[in-house]
Amino acid sequence: TLSDCAIPPAGFKLEKLGSGGALIDGAQFALYPNVNGAAGGTALNPGVQPAPGTGKFEATGLAPGTYWLRETKAPAGYSLLPRDVLIEIELRGVVKLDGAPNPQVQLVNASGVYTLRVTDTKTAALPFAGGQWLGIVTTGGAILLIVALVGGWWWRRRRKHDIANPADPETS
Repeated sequence: TLSDCAIPPAGFKLEKLGSGGALIDGAQFALYPNVNGAAGGTALNPGVQPAPGTGKFEATGLAPGTYWLRETKAPAGYSLLPRDVLIEIELRGVVKLDGAPNPQVQLVNASGVYTLRVTDTKTAALPFAGGQWLGIVTTGGAILLIVALVGGWWWRRRRKHDIANPADPETS
C-alpha cells in the first residue's frame, strides 16, 4: 500500500464546464488504470467522486502511475468527451496530461492543487421529423399508387378485349 512505502497518495480536482464556461451538473466520470496503453476493463473504486458544489468532482488516494479519465454521463443537452483523457500522476503528487492534446480538457495548477477543467460541447439540434407535411405526402403517394394500379388494371383489361375482338368498332 502507499502508507507502507511512505509515498503520500495523490489526487486531483475536476470541474465540469458548459460551453459558456459556467460550472454545470449532471456529469459522471470514471477513472481506469492504464493497461498497455489503453483503459483497463474495470474502473477504479472510488475513482472520481462528486465534490461539494455544482459541477465539481475529485479523485483522491491515487498511487503514482498512469490513468484514463472517461466521461460516462454528460449533462442534458451536452455530448460526452470524444475520447478518454490520459493522466499521469508522478511522485510527490505532480499531475500531467499525456497523449494527444484535447482542447476540451485543461489542467490548472494553483499552488500544487491540480484541477482538470472539462468543457463539454452542446449536442447538435436535429431537424424536426414528420409534422403536417408527413400526412400530405403520404396521402399523395397513396393516391398515386391507386391511380397506377387502376390504370394498369384498365389498360390490361382493354388490351385483352382488343386481342379477343380485333374487328370490334368500339375498340377502333
